Amino acid sequence: MSTMKSRNILTAVFICIGLNSFSQQTINGFSLPESVTSNGKRFFVSNQGQDVFSKDGDGFISEICEDGKLIELKFLSQKDVLNSPKGRNEVIIADENEITATTQAKHNILYNYGIIEAFVGGLYRGSLPIKVLKSKGDFGLGAPDMLDGELTMLDGKAYQTKSTGETVVLDNDHKTSFSSVTFFKSDTVFYVNNAIEQKNLLEAIENRLTNRNAMYAIKITGDFNNVRTRAFPPVKEEPFPVLSTILDRQQFFDIQNTAGTLVGYHLPEFLNGIQISGFHLHFLSADTKQGGHVLGFKGQNLKVEIAELKSFELEAPTTKDFQNFQFRKRHNEDLERVEQGK
Repeated sequence: MSTMKSRNILTAVFICIGLNSFSQQTINGFSLPESVTSNGKRFFVSNQGQDVFSKDGDGFISEICEDGKLIELKFLSQKDVLNSPKGRNEVIIADENEITATTQAKHNILYNYGIIEAFVGGLYRGSLPIKVLKSKGDFGLGAPDMLDGELTMLDGKAYQTKSTGETVVLDNDHKTSFSSVTFFKSDTVFYVNNAIEQKNLLEAIENRLTNRNAMYAIKITGDFNNVRTRAFPPVKEEPFPVLSTILDRQQFFDIQNTAGTLVGYHLPEFLNGIQISGFHLHFLSADTKQGGHVLGFKGQNLKVEIAELKSFELEAPTTKDFQNFQFRKRHNEDLERVEQGK
């Protein structure tokens, strides 16, 4: 691309072989685009800036959706400074003065921001931007800033179900206090055609989890006769109350006869405290207008997808509130004896 016009305009061509369709979009605003990579649903364009040889901080990564439309011109960097990002096998392989660890999507790695014990203990103030969370996964759940409803991520979009029942797409600048996401790729799929209650379906899923101490992401799509969900209203005044003391504030929703997706995890007991062990599910309706934390459901014509997660990445907040939070001490007599040699 030698002219200024070609340096700032990129024609994004997406060919979907399975659908035998062809789509072309012309997008303005790029700055010497160097390469494109994809996680299968989103495309990332590295922009080197006007001077590729200077450490001038004008490089950036753009995000494009699968139909070729621009989602965000300047999606990355996490540190807000890139010089000349380039590369094809990673979102960013190398910058001018550092290697950046934002790689192309690696499926089925559980990224966890925050500690659930601290969150339910009152640490509701968000500190991780949604745009950074998206770089860690396209599927998962969590909490919006200030306990304002429930957060559900599906197909790379983050949704907030408020205590009013309204569900909206979260801005990339919105911050989460606790979230768990992964780039979801199922390795087990089965179908349930007849109507089934939550208890029976979760038992059927658990019977297929061959490793009792593994981490699993669970995606259930289909028609739901009813889904009971909840969301908390935002907290406003500090000190923030412990979550268990304000259960009377939660708002409940009975969602009837709708298609949608259950998004969540089944996690082992050894993560309890960092995460929630067992099943933890959120719901998002197919029209993305309803959702929340799942308390119960009945569904039919269900597709159940399971992904065994390969590893766990934990990022703890660096906020003063987190640094000063008093975690409960857990005593393990056997470990203490081994450590002390007694």
